[in-house]
Amino acid sequence: LVLNGKHVGNYFFCEQIKISDDRVNADYLLEVDTKAKTAGGYDDVYFLSSTTDNVFNIKDPEITTNGSEYNYVQSYINEVEKVLYDDAKYLDSNEGYKKYCDLESFVDWALIKELSKDYDGNFFTSCHMNLTNGILKMGPLWDFDLSFGQYSQMYDFQPALDWRLLGTPIWPNDVGYSYRGSGYMFFYYIRQNRAFQKAYYEVYKEFARRLPELYDFAESYYLYGKSSFEKNAELWQCGKDAEALLSRFKEWITYRVETLYRHMREYDSSLPENPDI
Repeated sequence: LVLNGKHVGNYFFCEQIKISDDRVNADYLLEVDTKAKTAGGYDDVYFLSSTTDNVFNIKDPEITTNGSEYNYVQSYINEVEKVLYDDAKYLDSNEGYKKYCDLESFVDWALIKELSKDYDGNFFTSCHMNLTNGILKMGPLWDFDLSFGQYSQMYDFQPALDWRLLGTPIWPNDVGYSYRGSGYMFFYYIRQNRAFQKAYYEVYKEFARRLPELYDFAESYYLYGKSSFEKNAELWQCGKDAEALLSRFKEWITYRVETLYRHMREYDSSLPENPDI
């Protein structure tokens, strides 16, 4: 940003997430957000789901607690979780989770959260869903400041710690790996479904195949903003050596892609030793 001829720093501007035809075209916009319970605003309208204890904040439209719409959304989410934890029902082709959940959006959302190793992505905060015509979809994606290695616990190459959402919890007392009130619990049964696994693998292959395009984009963006990055680092004393950060990002995302496939093979031994890309 240049103000009166003076560079005053780099800023990121974005639109607010809300329901509209050209933003999130949905009946209800939800956010899984533990902060709504602990430090939420006075106008937060939320509930705890009955099975996993996740905090669902109804962001849009504006409704009242215990009103008819509130009760509808709460009942719907509770029914979804009830189906997910019914061993005899959740895979049923007519009455299982696919009756309630949009598989494609769940796959896309889970993959990007795992690839980025997003700290908030395990249903801590900023995990959005939208509900339309009785179908629950994941998204839109939001808030990646603690991801892609930009958080001390995330820049860790130890394979045992590499799952963030779909794997077995390693630290039961850690926010990211807690059993109840977490994305792990919500996805526990979905990830075991063959349709989910197959779709996840196909989306993974497409991402891995196009990884060079991501690197080219990152490098082009770095060159485009290099002088601005340097001025911003000098002004705020942060983000120094953007070129080194770019190299670390490329190294980090390459490792994530390799690690995800290694873990996928642990769940599905039928996958080839190396991804078919």
